[in-house]
Amino acid sequence: MNFKNKTVLSTFIVMAGFASGQIIRFGGNLITTRFLAPDLFGVMAIANAVVYIVLLFSDMGFGLSIIRSERGEEPRFLKTVFSFKVLQGIALSVFVYVAALCIWGADQFSLFPPESTFGNKDLPLALIIVALCPIIGGFKSIQMDLHIRHQKIGRQTIIELTSQILALLFIIGYAQFSSSIFTLAFSNVVAAACTMILSYVLFDRSIFGFAWDKETIKEVLFFGKWIQASSAIVGLLNHVDKIFFGYLMTTTQMGIYSIASLMFAAMGNIFNRMNVTLLPAISKVVREKPQNLSKVYYKIKFYRDLIIAIPASIIIANGDIVVSLIYDERYHQAGYFLQIMSIAHLIECLLFKEQVITALGASKVHFQMSLWRFAGVIILIPLCYHFFGTTGIILAFSCRRLFGSWILYRIFIDRGILNWFKELRVFAVIAFGLGIGYLIRMLLTSII
Repeated sequence: MNFKNKTVLSTFIVMAGFASGQIIRFGGNLITTRFLAPDLFGVMAIANAVVYIVLLFSDMGFGLSIIRSERGEEPRFLKTVFSFKVLQGIALSVFVYVAALCIWGADQFSLFPPESTFGNKDLPLALIIVALCPIIGGFKSIQMDLHIRHQKIGRQTIIELTSQILALLFIIGYAQFSSSIFTLAFSNVVAAACTMILSYVLFDRSIFGFAWDKETIKEVLFFGKWIQASSAIVGLLNHVDKIFFGYLMTTTQMGIYSIASLMFAAMGNIFNRMNVTLLPAISKVVREKPQNLSKVYYKIKFYRDLIIAIPASIIIANGDIVVSLIYDERYHQAGYFLQIMSIAHLIECLLFKEQVITALGASKVHFQMSLWRFAGVIILIPLCYHFFGTTGIILAFSCRRLFGSWILYRIFIDRGILNWFKELRVFAVIAFGLGIGYLIRMLLTSII
């Protein structure tokens, strides 16, 4: 199969598989909201945010190193990366346990508002349970990353779908006996364990074991140091809204916001997974035909913008109607939150350049942009909260990726990649998507 067809096929598999996964997750959420109280979703939103922040603070870009490294297929290289991941997973779980202890201690000294999500007695318990996930995830087969390098995504998609289905079945079954935080917290552990086990069942086990190669460690750390610094800030940026709201909102309010976040993340995860799939294609062009980079980049970008802008615009126009149709009245405010949050997806259409920067090996740029975004959010959130309340925090969170974006454009200009005409056509795509969205709204309002 040639390069073009392989890229198209792998992207289609990822989009179809991941979209199916999000449908399963979303459908499961609709079911679980019927028999679990909103406050449980609020507690789990904070617990998951803490875990993700810890994970991203330690992200060394192992998968990216395997994709881009010339040694990415050597057994000793892969075994060394696997060993590093196992040790990292153990360390991360310890950090989550420490975080649970700190939150419990702070609550004992009444440092949180008593009605806030951080002040909920179930939060430390939820953290203790989900802390098992990094340990389990550290033992996933390294073959999963190797297959991504070759744009072979099918089996990984099967694993993710199976894990989500088993986690959902666990929630439904366990909830029949107990509607407690254990239901949601242990479902994360079930999903992680299923993913780890299937990674050995469905993938070749010829490259398995531990090794410690100094050259590999040096290469991974050199490439990953800026990835780690960038991911640490990105982790804070992606979850800073939940940290603020965890202090300001009750568990019920946080649960409603978590529903909007889930729907927003469902689309965002599909788009991010598409980016991961496209990275090997861009990396191959950089390695083998760098003179064609601009042409290939804008061809990919055009179709990617269509895939992102149209569904995002439909949600911006109709998010409140969609939520009111599928959730009961306890969750209707989530629709308004979702509309504001979805602005971030349109902004993403302007910034599909970070994958090229990664393929070029300029990982330091990610850190620089993250610093700008972090500074922007720190300034914007208090300012927007003062004038617009919780809406202002969501708006600041949605626009955070604009900060530092000029760095990407500067690099594209310096490298001769930028084409202003092809850059500006994204606004036509966005306008087209918004037009479709508001036409759908007119139709829905006339029917309902």
